[in-house]
Amino acid sequence: FVTFSGYPTGTLSGLTFQMTATDTYSGSFEVGIAHDRSWTDNPTNDLNLTTTDGNLVLNAPGNSFDAPTYVVANPTNALPGTIPTGWLHIGEAYSIQPSGAITGSNKAMALTLSYQQLSLASVDEHTLRPYFWAVNPGGGGTWTAVISYTLDITGNQVSASVNRFGIYTLFGRTPAPVIKKGARII
Repeated sequence: FVTFSGYPTGTLSGLTFQMTATDTYSGSFEVGIAHDRSWTDNPTNDLNLTTTDGNLVLNAPGNSFDAPTYVVANPTNALPGTIPTGWLHIGEAYSIQPSGAITGSNKAMALTLSYQQLSLASVDEHTLRPYFWAVNPGGGGTWTAVISYTLDITGNQVSASVNRFGIYTLFGRTPAPVIKKGARII
């Protein structure tokens, strides 16, 4: 039995942790290493997290949390549910999770999701918008649009103010077909 306790004291491939063995152990074990993480030991400090690929940036202003907080952002291997009808998934989805029982922030956090032009394929760039996976109390969940956001086509990014942790991604729509005057639709 291996227990992880307390806050960081050693480093392994950039991940800081402390392990305490409470029983004799022989054999091997794996330690999952977070993709990207940020830590604030003083809740009055800002928390800034940028993923290694640069496609997610999360900034939480000071006093966003009531206690020291560790936040991890990982790309998901697969989307947790069905994409909303008429929408297409763009780029990566990221799971943003805090330490402890924290589910959200006391203040709005600035979330920016970047995308590559090539990932758009047949999606109309002007329709891009952020979505989050809203977990249902009885299990499962639904993709829910983030209401207020800014689309920066020049910078290939979408920014929004959020106050909850979870899975975030971008969806977009294909352009409507152009029908020329006098054309017949068969």
